[in-house]
Amino acid sequence: MLNSFQTFLKTCFYSDSYSYPLADNTNRNGVTHGTYTDKDFGSPLNFYKTLSAVDMLCLISTFQVFPPKRTTESTALAMYYQSMRKHNSASREAWGKFLSQ
Repeated sequence: MLNSFQTFLKTCFYSDSYSYPLADNTNRNGVTHGTYTDKDFGSPLNFYKTLSAVDMLCLISTFQVFPPKRTTESTALAMYYQSMRKHNSASREAWGKFLSQ
């Protein structure tokens, strides 16, 4: 999904209005500046393309490059998850021995 959005951004969204390759007018100028009239832009497909672009940009904007700083709560939660993993492995191992008897 990210690859197809990247392709859309490179080939369509940031293209000049005069050299835009598609007839649907969903490039940056058409969407953000309202360059086109409702008649030119107002189709269900264009609505969904615009909504998907905004949704994808919102998703991308939430990516964190670095993990959050460690806190007492995050350390305790990590230790809990690790103990549950060990417990799950030990439980599977015990059940495996029991069932093989």
